[in-house]
Amino acid sequence: MVAVIARRKAASSGLRPMEPSHDLAGVASLIQAAFADELDRTGQAMLREMRSMGRLGPLVWWLEQFSLEFNELFSGFVWVEEGRIVGNVTVSRAAPGSPRWVISNVAVA
Repeated sequence: MVAVIARRKAASSGLRPMEPSHDLAGVASLIQAAFADELDRTGQAMLREMRSMGRLGPLVWWLEQFSLEFNELFSGFVWVEEGRIVGNVTVSRAAPGSPRWVISNVAVA
């Protein structure tokens, strides 16, 4: 039991793959803070949708498990410090099955 708690605590900081079922609300807050002056109505709507999806944890978890398209949409990494997401990068394939990848979002607090 102690090993599990220690492992969870150690994993709570640093770089890790994004987990949409846990990270959508935190990433939305980070994007809001990083790009507040640049977000138009479409960007604000996207953030609202991300926050709404973040509240649907079990449904989002199910989508993560069974939907390749969903995973490709939210593929990337987060950097966590003291339990808070302070960095995010979204990476996705340039086209389905392509060996090339595209960085489509970088946000850092």
